[in-house]
Amino acid sequence: MSSRKVPGLLLADISLAASVPAQGRLLQYRRGVFLWNFVCICNPQVRFRRGHEECSAFECLVQLSRSEQCQKQEMKLKLSLLEAKFTNVDFLLNIGQLQRVALILSGIQKQLGQVYHKGKLEAGETPT
Repeated sequence: MSSRKVPGLLLADISLAASVPAQGRLLQYRRGVFLWNFVCICNPQVRFRRGHEECSAFECLVQLSRSEQCQKQEMKLKLSLLEAKFTNVDFLLNIGQLQRVALILSGIQKQLGQVYHKGKLEAGETPT
């Protein structure tokens, strides 16, 4: 419930407490549509999906400290998310690390955008 405390908004996702430019990316991530179906850096056959942000090919790899890893496991147990996809980014959002998550997602978006444009150029198309 602590991630649902946004000043002035009852039970709103904490993503709405982020800066306006970051809100779109954070909410897209929460909904599972952030860069949906983009090709990943690691392999042109691999599509980016929620949870793939932990791919080692990204420069802005999502890493948690040992303390954060323990907190994440406790949160998963408390929220009964043992079988559900609960990523490191979800955890960071839940504990209010909005700026950190915004930087991570921005970096991923930039890197996947470069892969997209490179693929378009190699195919002889004009990138949009």
